[in-house]
Amino acid sequence: MEDAATAEISRSQVWQWLHHGRSAEYDHGEKKAITKPWVLEILDAAVARHVTTTSPHKFELAAEIVGKSLTSDSFEDFLTLPCYPHITSFA
Repeated sequence: MEDAATAEISRSQVWQWLHHGRSAEYDHGEKKAITKPWVLEILDAAVARHVTTTSPHKFELAAEIVGKSLTSDSFEDFLTLPCYPHITSFA
């Protein structure tokens, strides 16, 4: 559950930034608006780093669930809710 709690905190922070027009500031002072395409690009890059490991389809499924949660117009109560059907299946 510790990992789920950390994921919840991170997810809620990114969702808030995205939906309240925040920007990220680089070390050299340049700012970039946090947008849906950029959030999904970062998520895709993170998955690409791990897709060659065991069970790459699980990383892709996780990215799909997290991506929808981060970019949806409404805030999902818990990240674990859309994950639950996949966690409890044997596929």
